[in-house]
Amino acid sequence: MGTQSSYGGPGDKTPLLPDWALQTPHPPAEAEEEAAEPVGPGPETAENGEKMSPTVPAVPAKVPRLWQAAKGRLGNCTRGGNRKDSLRKAGRSYVMALGGTKRAARSSAAGRSATASLGAFLSSVASSGLDATLRTLRLTAYVGKDAETVFAAVINAICPEGSSREDVAARESVTDALWQLYGALIPEDGNLAPLDSLTDEQVQATIVTSVAAYIYRRWLGDLGIKIEQKAISAKDAVKLERQMKTYVRDSVKLELSERSALTIDWKGKEGRELVERIYQDSFSLIGGLS
Repeated sequence: MGTQSSYGGPGDKTPLLPDWALQTPHPPAEAEEEAAEPVGPGPETAENGEKMSPTVPAVPAKVPRLWQAAKGRLGNCTRGGNRKDSLRKAGRSYVMALGGTKRAARSSAAGRSATASLGAFLSSVASSGLDATLRTLRLTAYVGKDAETVFAAVINAICPEGSSREDVAARESVTDALWQLYGALIPEDGNLAPLDSLTDEQVQATIVTSVAAYIYRRWLGDLGIKIEQKAISAKDAVKLERQMKTYVRDSVKLELSERSALTIDWKGKEGRELVERIYQDSFSLIGGLS
């Protein structure tokens, strides 16, 4: 849900999310002692074989004025006047500070990886069923468990742990997206059966939430904006995130207008290229850049 206080690290709680979205579940006693095999692409790898988690410094030494302008213009969104115009200017300043649309998308490696993994998970559930997908993720011990436990296990299997700002934003973006799906499909009794009948529209909506939440959290985090410190009000944060979803929804519709989210190979080249285009389109719309 992303409209609460901005994140301050992987240990912070997000009040409006359910307990399952905040916990790191311990495997059941019968759990297999093996690492989960991600459904989607993992972190990029350096030449020496070590996993890399690209980060974008909050205040790059070479262009501090761009970041100062971006922060000031985002603050202007809360001070009355033409809010739509203020948001457009704030978005343009932020994308410029990131180095433009393409660099902004490329700097979002953790977000892109998490989105692709989420897409792979959802399409697998729609085509093969939840139980089979859990087994593919090596989460066999969670088959038949309650909804909260299953969702928490999935988040831990497909998301980074949160060692960097980007990792935290990526993890929370997937949490937001699955929480929305949980609220829309899972009945009060916790029956997970509706997940086996996921539609293309539902998968697209979940991807939209994931991308929008990631960019929104990155935006606030990169600029050091903390809602709890009144740098931006909770009310304005809600409006900002809603506008963000509008931009992202337009870009997702554009990229998926002639294909189904259920048939995309999210783990392969097709999925990676699609997700990168979605992020580029989203940053382009946010920044008002061509």
